[in-house]
Amino acid sequence: MRERGLKRDENDQRSLRHGRDRNVGFSFEKEYFQYMPFFYSSEGNVDYASVGNYRGAHAFLICGGPSFGDLDHSKLKNCLTMGLNNSVKTYRPDLWTCVDDPSRFLKSIWLDPKIHKFVPFDHTESELWDNTVNNWGPLLDQENKKKVIKVRQCPNITYVRRNEKFEPSRWLFEYTFNWGDHSKWGGGRSVMLVALKLLFVLGVRNVYLLGCDLLMDESHKYHFDENRDNGAQKCNMNTYKKMIEEYFPKLKPYFDNAGFNVFNCNPNSRLKVFPHISYDEAIKRAIENIGIEEEISCGMYRKYGDKKREMDKDRKILKEGGTI
Repeated sequence: MRERGLKRDENDQRSLRHGRDRNVGFSFEKEYFQYMPFFYSSEGNVDYASVGNYRGAHAFLICGGPSFGDLDHSKLKNCLTMGLNNSVKTYRPDLWTCVDDPSRFLKSIWLDPKIHKFVPFDHTESELWDNTVNNWGPLLDQENKKKVIKVRQCPNITYVRRNEKFEPSRWLFEYTFNWGDHSKWGGGRSVMLVALKLLFVLGVRNVYLLGCDLLMDESHKYHFDENRDNGAQKCNMNTYKKMIEEYFPKLKPYFDNAGFNVFNCNPNSRLKVFPHISYDEAIKRAIENIGIEEEISCGMYRKYGDKKREMDKDRKILKEGGTI
């Protein structure tokens, strides 16, 4: 009861809502104002460990379009990657997310401890499916064959909360993850929206879209094996239309204002709001500041002071016109 009488410091409130730290601890939803953390453990505890973890990084977002199958995937070996849904069948990413029923997605995703998975909190108790040839059926616990493995039993998972009302002005900084509109607001929900928001929250500031074709028909489905009937194709195309004409055009100014740069590596993609960049140029940008190819290891175990004195000596010789 006493907390009702506590008055928050107005300067602190103003600073958090409008200042440099405006995205710390608050939701900016127009309908209501509330505290809302980003990430959770399976027990529902707040988990801030991943926020900003990849500060300033470049990342490749691997979507489901067949154009990804035409690329040389070996070039991604030194790059940060995020996969969506069953795109993992073609390439194993560092990060992964989904929004739909977990039983739709490959067993190896859930059981792979190397992949950091971001999953809706609602799925913690969902049962998984074994998609291997000889065990097609519910994914059974190896020690107790009568129990089906649930999402919360899998390694390296962080949980998020979704919302279903798209509002571009609050999209980047609201503390739930919007995945499009609920059917009562027009529909058009997509995992790609959650993936981009995740990358932003994780600190990534340059995203390169791969396999972002936004086209589905009998000859254009996925870069992994899966069938889509006419109804599913039509449903996906309706969502793609909303992404092309509404979601991303409305989000682009807010991305620009926040320094969140998204590029599309598919020149034939139907999504034109983000600038095109070639795959090779994107790879170059993603790794050039890391310096992997130019590195030498010999001499690194020497003391810092010794290396510094030798460097200064060499620079002096060069400045005086000598050679090293």
